[in-house]
Order: sequence, then C-alpha cells, then structure tokens
Amino acid sequence: MRKYVTFAALTLLLAVTCFGQTATPPAPIDITTIFAVKTSAMNLHIGGENNAGTDINGAYTVLTHGNTNFLAVTDALLVPGNNFQGYYGGAEVSWAPTKLFAKTTLPQNSFQFYGALEGGVARNVPATGASLTKPSFFTHAGINYDPTHTGKFSINLVDGGFVYASNLGYPSPASNGWTISVGIKLGLWTKQ
Repeated sequence: MRKYVTFAALTLLLAVTCFGQTATPPAPIDITTIFAVKTSAMNLHIGGENNAGTDINGAYTVLTHGNTNFLAVTDALLVPGNNFQGYYGGAEVSWAPTKLFAKTTLPQNSFQFYGALEGGVARNVPATGASLTKPSFFTHAGINYDPTHTGKFSINLVDGGFVYASNLGYPSPASNGWTISVGIKLGLWTKQ
C-alpha cells in the first residue's frame, strides 16, 4: 500500500510542476505562399439532391498588403453522381486574423480566412444523351489551418459555397446549389 501512496504523491508532484510551465508562442513569421494547390472532398447539393465530388483548386498570389493577400484562383468541381462539372476562374482575398489570436498562445499566422468569387462554365454531362454547357458563377469562403506555420501545408477546415448554374436540366427546385468541403492545401512556392 505504501508503494501506491508514494507513486500517487510523486505523480501529483510532477503534474503540479507541469501546470506551472507556460509555452511561449513562436514569433509570427511573415510568410507568403506564392503558388498553392488544394484538393477537397466536397458535397454538392444541386437539383434537390446531395452528391459527393471533388474540388481541385490552384491559387497564385498577385498582391500582398499587410496580412491580406489577393490571389488569382481556379477551381474545377467534379461531381460524377449527378453528372456535374464546373470550371471556374476568378479572384480570392485571404487574411490572417492576427488581432483575433493576439492574446492566445496560438501562433498568429496559423489560421487564414478567405473568400472568393469566380466565373466560368458549368456542364451537365450524362452518360447517354446530349450534354449541356452554360455560363456559371461560384462563390465560396472558408478557413485554413497551417500546423507547420510555414505556408507549405494547410488543412482546409471548412469551405462553404454557392453555385449559380441555371438551366442545366436538373429537376426542381433549381439548378443552383450549395457546396461544403474539407481538404488539404500544399504551398508549392513560398517566400519570407
């Protein structure tokens, strides 16, 4: 019994000393990702039904101002379950919410919020029969988390969007739909 009491007292003593330690967050490093690719598993709700698909994204940083980046982006939405294909290009604005995390131990450049507006074409490509191609718009926003703080690897925590693709032959309520996705982003070219 004495061994157990000694072990419990020693464990408690060591645990209490650990609580007194505070980790010093690393100083923010100003890293800009110049070119990145992202792939996401997504859900597209269009024509009254949900279908799984993928979103392949490429982004090139055009301008950086403080914590804000302006990017040229392209997205390819591929959803084989309902024969949907969307090919878009446009602009994205991303920013690191440094003031939001200023009083926490989280590194200030770990999270990145973004929003994008893109135009392009949407296609309904059935296995048999004629395909339809129409002008389309895609807008989306989300949050990235970079556990390495280097800009070379990010986890896309959530991305929600809206697809305007009318008259593609989908049943009611409409051919417009919404998306939600999660994915991984790789920074292929970064600078400090």
